[in-house]
Amino acid sequence: MGFVRWIQILTVRKHEDWKEILQRSPSVLELRCLEDAFTSKTPKNVLVQFKCLRALYIDAHGDIIRRDSGQFAYRDLFKVLPPSLLRLEIAHAHGPDLRVIQTVREHCPNLVVLRLGRCSMFNRIPPCPFWREYPLDHDAYIAAIGTDDFAHSVAQELVPMHSLKALRIGVYFMHSNAVLAHRAYHVRGVPAPDGVDWQQALSVVQNIPVPQPPARLDQNLLVDFYHQDAEPDFGPDSCTFCHDSFEPSRGAEARANRIIKRLLPGLQIMEWMDWFSPSHRGVSQHPIEDLVVPASNAPP
Repeated sequence: MGFVRWIQILTVRKHEDWKEILQRSPSVLELRCLEDAFTSKTPKNVLVQFKCLRALYIDAHGDIIRRDSGQFAYRDLFKVLPPSLLRLEIAHAHGPDLRVIQTVREHCPNLVVLRLGRCSMFNRIPPCPFWREYPLDHDAYIAAIGTDDFAHSVAQELVPMHSLKALRIGVYFMHSNAVLAHRAYHVRGVPAPDGVDWQQALSVVQNIPVPQPPARLDQNLLVDFYHQDAEPDFGPDSCTFCHDSFEPSRGAEARANRIIKRLLPGLQIMEWMDWFSPSHRGVSQHPIEDLVVPASNAPP
């Protein structure tokens, strides 16, 4: 009688590691793929060869490429996943969550935990080339408009995932100018004006007049303003202006939880990104196992 020697965890640090690791693939239970694990040379089906894989972590920061035109484009790091997978965590992604969700839905019917994380101004210091190129696009993961529709669309995609118990979505339910308001005004002891834009905010920071059109401040100033390792001790009571201005985001999370729970009744834990956390990198966790939701024909 033969015995399988299970390998609990293996880490893939670079593309060249796959050759050796694949030799052990039948006995690997957990795989951690770091930022350089996937290149254009890595087969899109490499992960499916780990037949007994239970847990998978992928640093997806390499999910973009720069075209000859100089513009960035999203790329899939993988297109197939092993059906044995129970836990999947994606970190530092630029691409839309939908691509990952669709792959999971197709290949991982027994998935229990799904955590989806974004590359952001808070966890990428100094900024990566993508955010240097697109400093005005952080509203892709910080937004207070359309949150109910967003929650419904995510849940709708996950309806077939009957085993899913825990879900994390890497977005902040806050106004997209929250960082401008806090770092340019709140830290100076004053409330931010309604609808503040980055030109106004940086004029306050630089102590210069707001430039009059067509003159504009250099966007590189905005990049540096956003990507700073600020406030490692930040919490719910750190800024009264933030509390008064942004605490309603908790209501948006609660509504989103009810919407998702209605479509995914087996879900037990829901997590969103939390502004009121150290360095704004934490998550707000909501146990929703016993959450009572209204009938499907009632408002959320």
